[in-house]
Amino acid sequence: MFRSASRALLRAPSPRLATRAPNTTRFLSTAPPHHQSRSWKSAAARWGLAIGGVYYYNTSPVFAEEPA
Repeated sequence: MFRSASRALLRAPSPRLATRAPNTTRFLSTAPPHHQSRSWKSAAARWGLAIGGVYYYNTSPVFAEEPA
């Protein structure tokens, strides 16, 4: 008796899931990386920051090894 009632409850659709509508609106900031569009200016700025960071790392005495 209890077993058949629990099976019936498991087969019944959940009212919370049935009333929830799928979200079709998606913002650009939440899009996957391969769907985001970037301008050449932002790409140039990101490459400039990366090259500047590598240059600073290689020329700054902050990251230099101490003499033995």
